[in-house]
Amino acid sequence: MKTISFFLMIVFVLSAFSAPAAAGGPWRGKIIDIETKEPIEGAVVLAVWQRAYRTVSGDKTYFYEAKEVLTDKEGNFEIPAYTPINLLPIISYIRGPEFTIFKPAYERYPGNELIVFPIKNINVVKSVKWKDSQNLESIEQGIEKEGIMFINRSLIEKIDRDVYLKKIAPYSIVFIPLEDSENKVRNLKIPFDYEITGDLDNVWRVWPDSLPKPFEVYTVVGLKKLRTREERIKKLPSGLMYEEAEKKAKNYMHLLNVERHNLGLDPIPMERRQYK
Repeated sequence: MKTISFFLMIVFVLSAFSAPAAAGGPWRGKIIDIETKEPIEGAVVLAVWQRAYRTVSGDKTYFYEAKEVLTDKEGNFEIPAYTPINLLPIISYIRGPEFTIFKPAYERYPGNELIVFPIKNINVVKSVKWKDSQNLESIEQGIEKEGIMFINRSLIEKIDRDVYLKKIAPYSIVFIPLEDSENKVRNLKIPFDYEITGDLDNVWRVWPDSLPKPFEVYTVVGLKKLRTREERIKKLPSGLMYEEAEKKAKNYMHLLNVERHNLGLDPIPMERRQYK
């Protein structure tokens, strides 16, 4: 009887101090070829959560959960809403989800991808004037009702690095006004050929901290096709950070080994990790 009472007391204490992490999801989007704009079917979209413990020397992270889905023939995917439970909120918290997207012969996300998503009622930096390369003269801001965030790594590569770091990076991601933005993103009716030209001081942009996290709104991701064997080997992932994540991410690990097989490489020996 004492044993049962003690057990119930422990359950009560844990329940009293446990707390759900912030509810998240569903996470949804579309994966396309960055060049052809065609949907990519059968890409794996993996979400991983970590438990982080607060320590004097900094946070220590451990695997918490992983969920994965495959894209359909239209390149669409959805990971259902999920709320982690944190039993020790005083000393720990749940971090994530962090996303990985992979398809054989393509560069993995995150990488040199295109990211587009709709956004509404956002504080936009419309104009930035500089006294010199280090000092601002003025900033013009405003609230825009609707548009899209346009993140194109290849676009950034065309800009002088020093100019980018001093004039674009501090105000970060390009904003493009666009009506009916969510519907247009879903149907790929977006300006893929957008380029930063002319006066960089007048490129509309947004601070990253004011943006939703990836896939909290419907997000289009364009993956780069890798053309040569050398490129594919260079960009080939080695696996996941946590063995527990690899155990749960069966589709991800399967596609990773498919790519290794296609490249004439040995598969990742799952049996040595004792995964059954």
